[in-house]
Amino acid sequence: MPSSYSFSQRSLPAGGKATWSLKTEAALDLPRVLFAVQRGPRGPLLMPKTGFAVHFAFLDTGVSGILMSRETATQLAMTIDRRARFVDVGVGGAEHLGVSEPLYLGLANIHTENPQDPRAHRMVGRARFQIKASQGGLLSPAVDIIGMPALKGKIVVLATAATNKLGYCAATLLPPGAPGIPAIHMAVGLRFQRFSNPRNPENIPPLPVMAPNPVIDNIVLHHHGKNSRATWLLDTGGTIRDRPLAD
Repeated sequence: MPSSYSFSQRSLPAGGKATWSLKTEAALDLPRVLFAVQRGPRGPLLMPKTGFAVHFAFLDTGVSGILMSRETATQLAMTIDRRARFVDVGVGGAEHLGVSEPLYLGLANIHTENPQDPRAHRMVGRARFQIKASQGGLLSPAVDIIGMPALKGKIVVLATAATNKLGYCAATLLPPGAPGIPAIHMAVGLRFQRFSNPRNPENIPPLPVMAPNPVIDNIVLHHHGKNSRATWLLDTGGTIRDRPLAD
């Protein structure tokens, strides 16, 4: 018998209730965006010595910052502050990360026809990024992750249907009210909760940008006649549903 979960009436705008089965829930791909980085508001784009190279990142609502791989930071010649250190605590324990210089970040859809044009990227602001301390390996390949600081106040449209044909899950960031935002068939209330700890005693400023993450309250799990109510993290970086934050 598969488990299922439902949102309580308080989570849906019209007093409704939605139920899904967890029997075969898994993601074939994570949301992807192209990104560009520059030191000034008008460019130029940072690029390798060999010329412009397309860089993509995963869009992850479960990440509180903007995380760049050591490989990307080196390739784009980002300056890493030698004094700074940021400690990120996740499911794998504490990780010590470097902190970049303040940089402007621009995002674009992965199907953008002319990604080398700075105008193709929607600038989301200036911030310091988290930088991996070491390069990736066979079991932990290098990835770049765009987290909540870049998503705050934006509408994110996910093209998930392409994954049914083994295509990429393309993400598009738009300002509220912009054309191209699909009609909404159901709305689920979110609450934002801060998981990062800027006061960790091992942190050394200047610290990278951080933002709270979205959670959904009052999710009810049903399994073999038993119920459990919990708050769950809305995590676009998760490939399967994991255990709740609290119960």
